[in-house]
Amino acid sequence: MELRPLETCTPETRVSLLARMTDPRRRADAWNQFLDRYASSIWSWCRHWGVNPSIEEDVLQETMVRVLNSIDFFERRRTGSFRRWLRELAHSSWLQLHRERERQLAERNATAHGMNAWDGLTSKEGHDQLIEAFDAWATQELLELAMTRVRDRVCLETWTTYEMLAVELRSIEEVTEASGISTEQAYNRLFRVRRYLKQEYEALDAE
Repeated sequence: MELRPLETCTPETRVSLLARMTDPRRRADAWNQFLDRYASSIWSWCRHWGVNPSIEEDVLQETMVRVLNSIDFFERRRTGSFRRWLRELAHSSWLQLHRERERQLAERNATAHGMNAWDGLTSKEGHDQLIEAFDAWATQELLELAMTRVRDRVCLETWTTYEMLAVELRSIEEVTEASGISTEQAYNRLFRVRRYLKQEYEALDAE
């Protein structure tokens, strides 16, 4: 797996989104950031299956409320990996959609077009696609945590060189001139940070 940072760590992102969502003092801002980041994945999932806007809103609310209600109970060292927790959450959300589909069938108040949309959401393909979306969330959060750990682990000069090359995508000539180091030193710093990121990511994902 090629590990590339999704964003540069700033003072606001040095503490992971997951940690901030479990902190009552930071939850409001963190929750808004979570929605900005991930709600679009749920919208895309719904639209892929042709869900009408009224059902989209229900699906989004159901999924997001489950995350909010469950995150207080997530403790990495007691319940296993963040990725596994998110996958279980995605599966339980999908099962809830199944129950809603069955309820509407029983009440016979759903149109054929509406039920076709529910059929897509509750299909095996729909399930797998939702799991993939939650996996992507986990990857982003674990990468952010890994970046935080590595940034605290290396000296500022090494991290700055890495950011210029891997995040800002500046040329090696520009980086060496700005930093006053050789090409070999610049690449050594880049490869060292990438190695540390891979180590931290794998350790976090295995916890």
